[in-house]
Amino acid sequence: ITSQNASEVLECLLKRVPVRKRGVLRGYRRCSVNGMTYPGIVRDESDVVNGVVILGLTPQDVDILDDFEGEEYDKVKGVSVLVENEEEPVKADAYVYCKASNLVGSWDYESFRKEHL
Repeated sequence: ITSQNASEVLECLLKRVPVRKRGVLRGYRRCSVNGMTYPGIVRDESDVVNGVVILGLTPQDVDILDDFEGEEYDKVKGVSVLVENEEEPVKADAYVYCKASNLVGSWDYESFRKEHL
């Protein structure tokens, strides 16, 4: 799952926009990263992250996304995500921000789109 909903970013990175479905990741919170335009998610049992699950990724796509997220994020494999039009949760990987001291407040996707895309 990614909180990065912007197809423009995926197009730039992967040279295509894979199929995506809306998803909800329970037990995490999305925050702004101090001085950056992008968000980070961290564990928070009392919150949820609305994002997307990207489907049909090739191994090369995964490598590109791993490189893009970089060392600031830990890839957590096999998180349970509630996906639209699915009865059961699906397993997905999530990039969790690992420098919690850099997080400040919440992050708003619509503001990001308006100001940076």
